[in-house]
Amino acid sequence: MLRIFYFFLISSAFLFSQEEKRVALVIGNSNYEKGELNNPVNDAKLIAKTLDSLDFEVLEAYNVSTKRELIKVIREFGVKRDSADIGFVYYAGHGVQINSENFLLPTKEVFKSELDIEDYAVSVQKIIRILESKSDQVNILVLDACRDNPFESNWNKTRSLKGQGLAKLPPPTGSLIAFSTDAGQTAPDGEGPNSFYTTSLSKNMLLENTTLDQVFRNVRTDVLKSSNKMQRPIESSQLTGQAFYLVQTDYSKLIEEIQKEIDDNNFIKALEKATSLIEKNKNIHLGYEKRAEIYIKLNKYYNAIEDYYNCIKLNPEKLEYMFLIGNAYLKKATHYKEWYGDDIKNAIKAYSECIDLDCSNDAYMNRGMSYSIDNETKAYKDYEKFYELNPKHPYGNYLMSFKQADALGKIKFLDRAIEFDLLSVNPTILSGGEKLVTSAHYEMAIQYLKLDKKSFALSLLEKAIKLNPNDLMPYYFKLKFYLNHFFGYNPGASNSYSLKNVDLTETIIKIKETGKDDARASNILARYYGDLNEYELAKKNAEISVALDRNAQNLFRLGNIELQTGNYNSSKDIFEKIIEKQGSDTSWSSLRSNLSLSYYYLAQELANEGDFKNALLMFQKALKTTNDNILNLKRLGIFNEDSAYLLLHKANQALYISESYWGLKDSKNAKKYNIEAEKVFLEGIETFPNYSPTINQLAKYYYNEQKYDAATEMIKKSILADPDNFRNYTLQTLIYFKQKEFEKGIETIDTGIEKMTIINVNPFFYKIGLLMNLERYDECLLVISELEKYSKEYKISNILIKSLPLVKSFIHFNLGNQIESFVEITNAIKSFENAIQTKLVNDYFQSIDHILNGLKMNIEWNENNEYEIKNYDNILPNGKMFMLNNNIANYDSSHLFMLYNIRANIFQSYGLDVFMCEDYDTIINLTDDKEI
Repeated sequence: MLRIFYFFLISSAFLFSQEEKRVALVIGNSNYEKGELNNPVNDAKLIAKTLDSLDFEVLEAYNVSTKRELIKVIREFGVKRDSADIGFVYYAGHGVQINSENFLLPTKEVFKSELDIEDYAVSVQKIIRILESKSDQVNILVLDACRDNPFESNWNKTRSLKGQGLAKLPPPTGSLIAFSTDAGQTAPDGEGPNSFYTTSLSKNMLLENTTLDQVFRNVRTDVLKSSNKMQRPIESSQLTGQAFYLVQTDYSKLIEEIQKEIDDNNFIKALEKATSLIEKNKNIHLGYEKRAEIYIKLNKYYNAIEDYYNCIKLNPEKLEYMFLIGNAYLKKATHYKEWYGDDIKNAIKAYSECIDLDCSNDAYMNRGMSYSIDNETKAYKDYEKFYELNPKHPYGNYLMSFKQADALGKIKFLDRAIEFDLLSVNPTILSGGEKLVTSAHYEMAIQYLKLDKKSFALSLLEKAIKLNPNDLMPYYFKLKFYLNHFFGYNPGASNSYSLKNVDLTETIIKIKETGKDDARASNILARYYGDLNEYELAKKNAEISVALDRNAQNLFRLGNIELQTGNYNSSKDIFEKIIEKQGSDTSWSSLRSNLSLSYYYLAQELANEGDFKNALLMFQKALKTTNDNILNLKRLGIFNEDSAYLLLHKANQALYISESYWGLKDSKNAKKYNIEAEKVFLEGIETFPNYSPTINQLAKYYYNEQKYDAATEMIKKSILADPDNFRNYTLQTLIYFKQKEFEKGIETIDTGIEKMTIINVNPFFYKIGLLMNLERYDECLLVISELEKYSKEYKISNILIKSLPLVKSFIHFNLGNQIESFVEITNAIKSFENAIQTKLVNDYFQSIDHILNGLKMNIEWNENNEYEIKNYDNILPNGKMFMLNNNIANYDSSHLFMLYNIRANIFQSYGLDVFMCEDYDTIINLTDDKEI
């Protein structure tokens, strides 16, 4: 007999106390003329006894022989029901379905045909009509009947006769239908005095503060365990209103208050009340359960896990706690990006225990997500199992899409996921809080973009918005799509689109409106503005996201923006705090990398100020952080191609330590770290032979060591590894500078400019320097014009661009364009005065040197590792007139006179002595250096 529990809750808007009047009808039929059963009477008596202890007035009827008698009993219950608050009907015996209508069979009627069933059996609808008449109260119907048609086989003393059983009863709103075993299966009558199912039902109905829904979950767990997984109870629910309790203590009111605080996001108050409840009664599992739920909301995952284990001790029948423990471990790993630590292992262990106990099919899904970190084979095996158990489950299809190798295969499963989710009563919510249907449209858009169907991909994002126009996430995913697949201000690689040409104004407004108090909204906006180089807005939004949710990822975003905008002390402090909170063994590689970069740039600032001692300490911190990162990744077994950049960082940091020692006049250690850097470069190339940046940097190292042949060989290898790495061509250009092969340099730098995929103005200046050395000044002006157009298009306003007037003045002078040269040198003076106000004087002069010297092509290292600057008159015409023979690396605001001196020189060359004298008077007023 497959038992059916049909809980019909017409109304549960308020909770009933034990003082309410409760009435129950219990029927048990065993002694059938054909197909006698052993246990229905025993089971009915056990349920009657249980209901009696729950303050029900119980009407009992056993072995009801005729239809008339059965209807009479049901009518008597109907009369009693009119004056009661709660009605409960339980039936155990044979039941069959004819033409999709369910019937209960009396014991002595003769059923030779289907017509006999319709004439002499009792339709279930007679009971339901009585219960529906009291629609403002709670009514419960329990049909414990075998789903067998006795005309299909010989009757015997089991509840597992052949047959299709009762017709499935779709639950109306406010009801719950439960079957004691899965559809198409049958349940044994039981060899003992009671069946597995009834024994468990009786026990769980008596549990304090256990909701009606949880009673069923507990029963299913018991039966699965007792039957060795041969019998799987299932339910179909449309319960509404508040939870209903058969046994409710005074603590239930407090539990309701706790739940309300949770629903209102008052987690601290909820935590206080949950703790208070536990202190009053340490044996109430719901107190620990609610507190664990609150701890999850507060990101205190280990506290939640401890409370879930307390729940298991107090309520071992509820095996779903093991699933919740797995969720807590997985959420902690996700929150802190600890993909390779013990939390993932513990999550997998908890889900595995849950699967062994058959506590939740979702365990396969979540264990698969845990495995996916480093074992895709096991992950997809779990996804397939979840899909096999739930072929029409939206999430099952969603997960299966990631297993498909091609875009069309992914699209097929994503489409099914959307279809099934839209048919569901409640939308599927993913772990990040977004609706599955939204995420699936986003993933599908990516696949259509791969198929070069850009317009259709974008239409899918708009469709997701139409489905949920008041939800943040469709707008969030639309912006994310553009950020991930459209470049910001990059000139553009192949198969990319330019973000700057997209009008996202409406999307940004919607994100702000729908995500006003959602940290995800401000986080994605911070990324958006950062990609557009609008760092002030990026930082503002990053700070809002941290204020709303001070989690590691939001802090990391803020730290990145501080790093990008040169606030290295701030970025250092943020990254250090995240690591301190996560522990020194964190596997979050990019976090350590960015902390190392913060140390690195701080060290550079100190070195530029001449503080080589503290610069050295900071460079050493950078090197240690990088080395720790590498060792940790090796320990975890995940030091792979994605980590290749770390060896490059390590080598570069060793080089800067070498330079710091040179600054401290410690040549021994300087040479030591210089050699160490080369070793690390070579280690990086040996470990990751196809990682072009390391090969390129080793080439640059050889270039600085004046080993040009070795540098050229490395550049060739780097181009083989990545022919589109534009830095290979810019470095080769510098070598041609040194070798004075300017024509080859121009050809090479043109290739570099063509292959640029990031914003970079240096290659343009390289070309200007090459053309200057060939005295092709008209072409210089064309390149400058191209550079100015480029900088305007991509909103570049750095100090190199601002120093262009001096360069143009120099070029016009050599072309004999007198007026243009005067105008540009005057613009240069104005630009420098602005540099004084913005404290960018040193950068300004260094950029001039950078340009006119052709990237320091004539600056050499002397024996003391200091710059030795040659006479520029031997290199560029009129170099002395433009004071290119001065060491301008350390000039400050008192040296504005240089530009006036250059202009005075220009006036003098054209015989404009009056104007020359005016500039010399200005120079005298600007400096106290009488010798000058």
